[in-house]
Amino acid sequence: MEGDAEFISHSGLVARSPQGHAATSMPIKGNEDIWVEIQAHTFRNWVNDMLKDTGYQVQDLATDLCDGAALVSLVEVLQKRRLRKNARPVNQHQMLENATNALNAIVEDGIKLVNIGNVDIVNGNLKLILGLIWSLIVHYQIGRSKFPQKAHVGMAQGCSARNGCQQFHHRLEFRHPIGRPFGLLPSRTFP
Repeated sequence: MEGDAEFISHSGLVARSPQGHAATSMPIKGNEDIWVEIQAHTFRNWVNDMLKDTGYQVQDLATDLCDGAALVSLVEVLQKRRLRKNARPVNQHQMLENATNALNAIVEDGIKLVNIGNVDIVNGNLKLILGLIWSLIVHYQIGRSKFPQKAHVGMAQGCSARNGCQQFHHRLEFRHPIGRPFGLLPSRTFP
């Protein structure tokens, strides 16, 4: 772990558990700045993964999305369709138009946007941009998981207070590449 420390930001080190794992129970209150930095880093990585074939790369969500061009490209990748955009906006009007086109496409795809507009993106309001990116992740990444909807329903039907969903825990157990098992569900979900 000591060798990894040079690649981990200060906020990443602070958020880690004593065992060196990801954040487990770090309180948010009093550590808001650290959590915003962690979210920005994580969401930036997700955005860059989505944009890898577009020619755009985001270093800072607040500044690199402010012209709207990268945001439009991100929405194009997620929706698998072309949108109207100014690839190299030269004035604020064109930046606002790009942000508006991206937000309109997001709303048309059924994502409810709360308290964010084109001006917030152009002005680089990081907290609102993080909320927007989270909405995109939930809709396009988590919402389109590889588990079919019927599988989720089937798992819920077999759970009871007596068996504690143990049967389904064993079905969902995966193996770590080294061979150690880890599961998606705890072995007991009821007291």
